[in-house]
Amino acid sequence: MGGGGPADDGGGSGSGSHVDIVPSGEGPSSAPSPSTPSALSPSWLAPTDREALLRWIESSPFVFVDREHHESARARLVEAEGAESSLRRQLVEARDAEKTAEEALQRANAVVGDLTSRAAGTEARIEVVRLELQGRDSRIHELESQVAQLTTDLEVERADRSELVDQLDDARQAAQGLLEELSQNGPSDGPPPGDGPPPLNDAQKLAVAKAEIARLKTQLELTVSCRGPATYRNLVKS
Repeated sequence: MGGGGPADDGGGSGSGSHVDIVPSGEGPSSAPSPSTPSALSPSWLAPTDREALLRWIESSPFVFVDREHHESARARLVEAEGAESSLRRQLVEARDAEKTAEEALQRANAVVGDLTSRAAGTEARIEVVRLELQGRDSRIHELESQVAQLTTDLEVERADRSELVDQLDDARQAAQGLLEELSQNGPSDGPPPGDGPPPLNDAQKLAVAKAEIARLKTQLELTVSCRGPATYRNLVKS
């Protein structure tokens, strides 16, 4: 019968990836021949007719397009959209993380500044304490020198006191001896006969003893006035 129309070719073969077919009953009577290159171009259709034609082509059981390729492309498109959405989410998360890191860095800088200020204050206090300790060390050395000087003075005072005590003991013993002699021999009226200076009578001996005691007392008072009242108290106790 000769070559059939395009519809026969499309229904009979079913193996091509694209077949130019214009369904019967659709499209205007002035449609171009299917043999022309633009047989299926919807440019000659009204907008509503083009949309209907495209929907019909997508749902047609005939092999007008490579459905596997179309579905694969659609799947890749969906995957790409998902990847884009994931990348957008990651970008938002990265921006949030960057903002969080900047805030943490600002807080860390504030903490470092506070610690630096505190460290400076602590160093200043340490310097003040160090100077105070140096002053205390100087004061301690000064006090140690004063203690050594006072110890030396105390040794001198002890030696002087021992000497004065010995002198007072001698004076007391001399006075006690004179009193005992007076009590045993009684008063004497005059010097005994003989050569040499005349001996002292009892009244003269007593006067000499009193003068010696007065001299020692005066010497003691002078020593006390030079050494201070503590020496006098120590001498009185002894």
